[in-house]
Amino acid sequence: MLQEFYRPFFHRGRVDRIADLDAALQTWVTDYNTRRRNHGDYMRGRNPRQVLDAITARNALCQAA
Repeated sequence: MLQEFYRPFFHRGRVDRIADLDAALQTWVTDYNTRRRNHGDYMRGRNPRQVLDAITARNALCQAA
């Protein structure tokens, strides 16, 4: 978050309102969790939302059985 959002955001210019910073942060978090692919060993090209959905579905199947 520091390297991918805060440093580039503050490098582009001065922040006059906290609301502007918060709106930009919420947009970045949504993009990170739903659109941006992660290519780590565990993630295998999925984004965090897809991983969470898969774990939730697997847990629901285990509880139903």
